[in-house]
Amino acid sequence: MFKNKFFLNGLGIGLIVGAILLQIMIYADKPLPEQGNVPEDPMDETELVEAVEKLGYSVIKKDLTSTPSPQEKTDITPVPALTSSPSPVITQSPSPSKEITVIIPRGSGSEAVGNLLFKSKVISNVDEFVKAVENRKLTNKIQSGSFSFTGKETLNEILKIITTVQ
Repeated sequence: MFKNKFFLNGLGIGLIVGAILLQIMIYADKPLPEQGNVPEDPMDETELVEAVEKLGYSVIKKDLTSTPSPQEKTDITPVPALTSSPSPVITQSPSPSKEITVIIPRGSGSEAVGNLLFKSKVISNVDEFVKAVENRKLTNKIQSGSFSFTGKETLNEILKIITTVQ
C-alpha cells in the first residue's frame, strides 16, 4: 500500500523513542524524596564551622584586611598588571636554592610573559625570548599558571616548562 514502508516505520519508532526520552527528562527534573532535607537557606558562618567540625575538619580563616608582616613583604613582590586579567605575582623563596615562582595570568602573550620572566630574573633578554617563541610557533601554547624556576634554566628549558600542559 505504501511505497516507503521503512521510512514510516522509522518515523514511528523515532517518535516513540523521543516521547520516552522526553518523559525521562521531565521526571529527572523533579526532586527526589531524599533531597527534601536540603536546607533552602545558606548556612551562616557558625553553622558552617559546626558542620565542618562534625566531619572532623577544621576551618582556617584568612584575614584579608591585615597587613603582611615584614617577612611576608620580602617573600611576595607584586608586579603591575600587564593586562586586564588578575595581576601576576612573582615570589622568591628564602631557601638557598633560590627557587623563583612566576604566575602567568590567563591570556598573556609572549611579550607579557617575557617581561614577567625578565623582571623575575629568569631570562636576561625579553626580545630574545619573544623571537624564540615566535620562531618555534609556541605563541598560542603558553600555559597560564604558577611555574617554578631556579634561574639557571636555558631558554629551551624555560619554553618547555611554560608550554607543557600541567
